[in-house]
Amino acid sequence: MSLWKNGEAIRYQPLHWFEELPMPKRYIVQLNQEERKNLQDLVSTGRAAAYKIKHANILLNIDINGQGWTDEEAAKAFSCHRNTIANLRERLVKVGLESALERQINSKFKIINSKLKTISRGLYPPLIVDH
Repeated sequence: MSLWKNGEAIRYQPLHWFEELPMPKRYIVQLNQEERKNLQDLVSTGRAAAYKIKHANILLNIDINGQGWTDEEAAKAFSCHRNTIANLRERLVKVGLESALERQINSKFKIINSKLKTISRGLYPPLIVDH
């Protein structure tokens, strides 16, 4: 965007005040001792899928009883988007620890998968695909 000053165009960057203010957290991660121990064991053994270890590390670091990192700090440290951290928080609070460690499954995929299962069982009319 540009303004005019003394007949010349001046470029400036608008200040976005909302980018500077931290968003209040809707879902607070507060792990108990048993959950922390399970996550630490998962991370220390290293015998799980990489995404599970990554999710466990993220949860340990954003826990308010632990490091208490912000979403932005965790996203930068673990090379992911801050929405990934926010979604992980939400899944932990709403569904539980096991769900937070797993990958998020798209609801559309669930619908398609259930229809394919019913087709394979012969309970649903088959799909006709034109090529």
